[in-house]
Amino acid sequence: MGYRALGALKYWDPALSSWGNPPHGIQIALFGGLEASAEVLNDFSKCAGQLICFSDGSFGIDGSTIFSAEGILGKPELVVDITNNNGILHTHLSFFLENQQGEIGGPVGAYLVEMQLISNARFFPSEPFLILFNAGLDETALAAALIALAGKPSDTDPDPPRPILPASIPGDVDLDSDVDRIDVALILLAAQNNEQVNPGNAMLDVNDDGVIDRTDASLAKDLCTLRLCNIPIIAPATVLNVAAVYDQNTGILNLNDIQASNQHYRAQLQLQDENIFVLNTVQIDKPRYAIPVRYDIESGILEIPSVYTQGKNFKAALRNIGEDRFRLEQLTEIGGVFE
Repeated sequence: MGYRALGALKYWDPALSSWGNPPHGIQIALFGGLEASAEVLNDFSKCAGQLICFSDGSFGIDGSTIFSAEGILGKPELVVDITNNNGILHTHLSFFLENQQGEIGGPVGAYLVEMQLISNARFFPSEPFLILFNAGLDETALAAALIALAGKPSDTDPDPPRPILPASIPGDVDLDSDVDRIDVALILLAAQNNEQVNPGNAMLDVNDDGVIDRTDASLAKDLCTLRLCNIPIIAPATVLNVAAVYDQNTGILNLNDIQASNQHYRAQLQLQDENIFVLNTVQIDKPRYAIPVRYDIESGILEIPSVYTQGKNFKAALRNIGEDRFRLEQLTEIGGVFE
């Protein structure tokens, strides 16, 4: 996960009771983000199920971001934290009010910066958010700055506004002025990831019922304006949209969504002997796919509705035989994610 700095530094002048640019030469410096090297991995089995990741030792070069009246200086995007099979890289971020010579301090007032979060595990960045810093204002003066920024609080909270759809045609979720199989696939992927409707993805909710599901994909398919729309309602199985992937070169089986009772997990198994897998890692996770791998605690059966390997899909079943070992008991080739 990383951050992206946006816009320009804003300053609340208590003498003028207004927001504007900070005094000349005043800036806020953000330290603690890390720069990634150019070595990017896209091997699904080495990236814990993510689209891309970075090799060991790719981080460690401290970077800095400067918020100024002229805009963003230094590095506008830096890494905050990353998780992988080896653990967690924990990064502390520090903001400093300073002048252009790096001397700490600045005029009394409030300062405002704008940022958003980015991640290689998500297609889109987060909604932009603001961070306000109080530099010596008392409660009354700080309240005045907040009210000027956000308005006076209301006695009753209004209903949140409905997301505003971009100007396009229904079903055109990638906003390229047509409806085709790419639009259908994007809706299916969002539905399998249980994405909630928000202003950034409202176009995926084709029937405008507040839920992104297969019904939206079916409707987009019916609205298709181009050829090649006669595709299955379930997206073709790839490493991006199935809950299980097996790498024959390494013998690693990545299970990206396992449901056991009411809890979901991620796990990785390693082929040890013929038809015997050993559990390497397991961690609690959230639901990610419409059809997850299912584990029956009583019988010890791990049922995989579709495991993807070398361009093909297989239905598989493994049995827990103790000591974190699982024996492959069923393997049948299928045509897609479901059959």
